[in-house]
Amino acid sequence: MDKEVLSQQEVDALLRAVNQESQAGSAGFTDELFRRAAAGLEHALDLLVEGGAEVSAAGWSMVGATGVVSRVEGRALWAEVEAVEGAAGSLAVAVPEAGALALVRAMLGGSGDETPVELADDHLAVLGEAIGQVAGGLASAWGTALGAKISLGAPRCRAVTLTEDLPGFLEGPGVAAGDYTVALPGGAQLAVYLLLSQTLVDSLEELAGAHQAGRPRGHKGAPAQDRPAPQGQRTVAEARFPAFDSGARAAEGRNIELIMDVPLSLTVELGRTRRLIREILGFSTGSVIELDRLAGEAVDILVNGKPIARGEVVVINENFGVRITEIVSPVERVQTLR
Repeated sequence: MDKEVLSQQEVDALLRAVNQESQAGSAGFTDELFRRAAAGLEHALDLLVEGGAEVSAAGWSMVGATGVVSRVEGRALWAEVEAVEGAAGSLAVAVPEAGALALVRAMLGGSGDETPVELADDHLAVLGEAIGQVAGGLASAWGTALGAKISLGAPRCRAVTLTEDLPGFLEGPGVAAGDYTVALPGGAQLAVYLLLSQTLVDSLEELAGAHQAGRPRGHKGAPAQDRPAPQGQRTVAEARFPAFDSGARAAEGRNIELIMDVPLSLTVELGRTRRLIREILGFSTGSVIELDRLAGEAVDILVNGKPIARGEVVVINENFGVRITEIVSPVERVQTLR
């Protein structure tokens, strides 16, 4: 019987081996999360920056508050996003101020390399749009891969100096930090840091394990609960993700079909003006109101109050109509946030 009893050294060696295997699997899963983040960031910037942007990843690591502060020196954009459905935890995005301003100018049609100015509230609104796009893409991709509906809340953006105002997000034992470099069309480059809380990583990994356990090997789609694991045993399997673009875009295609018959209000706006109350009360039949639009200038076409196109007024069988001459670009739609 003595020969069947493991020594303490042998027990310790087995525990170390199990722990290393577990850490290796977890690291592989986190690698995939950050790889998808790079694809999601590039996809969002392609929609918001004219000419697109190139994103390269330098890897990720587990760091504490000191590690984040050493990366993000001086004033920076700080945005936090909470998981509100399907997962727990939160993520944060940090961008040094000069890079954040270059991104704002690129999104608004500039070259992205003018002299930096201080981050202001209107800049934060524009950057919040970009981060919201990234978060939405990540939630969709993660949810499609893990067989769950995952929703992330609206980003909370502010300008901070981490050495003076450390966010509560960094007060925990550590976060998974991914380092990215974004190259803009004008030649400017900026660093972007994506930080995932340990709670979020664990939550997504748990979803991956549950999703994989529900699909036995070799038979895609058959529920695993038809063949329960023996009492006291755990089923452990590698998380497998579909390609980022195919899953996310297929889901988008299916979702858009659900709203094809939803009616929208379309408005053609000739122009606007601002007047004092005393002037408005003085209006009478025959009064002329001057608008902020030149004669012959294109009119705005709005859907639910948001500009989507411009056109020229025409007459069709004694009725007014509008011929579309220009579609509003994503850059101009972002400008309406200012």
